[in-house]
Amino acid sequence: VTREIYSYDTSALGERFLRFNIIRESFDEDKQQEKAMHTGLHGDSIKPKVQKLVKDFIEYDWKFDPYKLRAMVPQWFRDKIKSLARLVASLRTTVKRYQFGYMQNEIIYKPQGEIGNRLAVQFQRLAISLALIEDKPEIDQEIYITISHVALDCLNTYITDLCTYIIAHPQTDIITIAKETNMTSSSVSKYVEDMRILGLLEKDANNRYSAGEKLALLWSNI
Repeated sequence: VTREIYSYDTSALGERFLRFNIIRESFDEDKQQEKAMHTGLHGDSIKPKVQKLVKDFIEYDWKFDPYKLRAMVPQWFRDKIKSLARLVASLRTTVKRYQFGYMQNEIIYKPQGEIGNRLAVQFQRLAISLALIEDKPEIDQEIYITISHVALDCLNTYITDLCTYIIAHPQTDIITIAKETNMTSSSVSKYVEDMRILGLLEKDANNRYSAGEKLALLWSNI
């Protein structure tokens, strides 16, 4: 799918799905086009092989030993995944505002995000699945990196760009943030104000923004 999916926000009701962007900054468009053109000519010849691989995988009799599964989750991963889940839950919390009338742009209710339990469970299950498929005795750093990519992909990329910049450059004004993140000042203003209301950012007397204690702590733990 395209980035249009980020315009459909259901986090206010409790988001149920994880997202993963296959296309990355380092995406080699020319190489991918070559592969697509090759597949367009020769793809039918490998369909039976792919179908068999998928069928064998789906029908494989996985042996799930609860004790083995628990042993696959090291403590360092549990600690990181809890912080990662809380971070994502906090950053995708919606600040709902009235769209029309004399209360336009005013906050409808005090925002409160998820605790992060559902996300932590989803991330852990995905990590265990990757370890099983790759025949690894436990979740390792490589798998955690994949999980962290999935986690941050659950957020609007503008949010992650803002967090990355503000954490690295505390006490920064809106105009500077907008210039460095390639966003409009009006968009930055709306995002940072929502994040301030959520307690994730702090604003000083000169209207400069820094990461709040909660955001700084969670970000440092991932």
